[in-house]
Amino acid sequence: MDKQQKTIIYTDDGSTTIFNPNIGEHYHSTHGALQESLHVFLMHGLAKIRCNEINIFEMGLGTGLNFLLSAAFAKQHNLMITYAGLEKYPIENDIAETLNFSAHPGTDQGRVEKFHQLTWNEWHNFSANARLLKTIGDIQDFTFPTGIDLVYWDAFSPAVQPELWTEQIFSRIYHSMRSGGLLTTYCSRVVVQKALRASGFKVEKHPGPPGKREILNAIKV
Repeated sequence: MDKQQKTIIYTDDGSTTIFNPNIGEHYHSTHGALQESLHVFLMHGLAKIRCNEINIFEMGLGTGLNFLLSAAFAKQHNLMITYAGLEKYPIENDIAETLNFSAHPGTDQGRVEKFHQLTWNEWHNFSANARLLKTIGDIQDFTFPTGIDLVYWDAFSPAVQPELWTEQIFSRIYHSMRSGGLLTTYCSRVVVQKALRASGFKVEKHPGPPGKREILNAIKV
């Protein structure tokens, strides 16, 4: 069967997400793509890291929204982020060009286009406060960077990609993180909590954004 075309969807806060019919899921919450990323990955992620130079890894680079918000946060707070993201299925250029996160000053169309035009598998100085490595690949063959302070786990859900939410995968990322490092994710399913705890993480539940009751923080102890 031929792959179906991804489509742009406007979410409840006016920002866009992508629906992938081959997976059967959206890249972001339809209740608000922008507010979900700000809540899960910025408020319950980057804002909790107490150092000026921060190494971030993202699983599921997708639209680039989490990176763009992080780069804007780094500029605002005079931080330096080194950001490595892994994506198995990059978004097509014609789809990327129609993304709209312009309600946030750090995610205007120019920055969105700049992110998607950067070449893969090499480091770029995206801004004075953010270095970026976009990697195409499968996590099963991926070597995690070391000294990670913060992980954004933003893969598709365990219902469609269960292989990305296992104790084996979380153990690998655990051993690549610094002591006290933080993993944050939108998914609070019991199976995910169990896999994180079995990997050594201390798991905390926090209130979620609109449309989501809870999210998870996992701390390397």
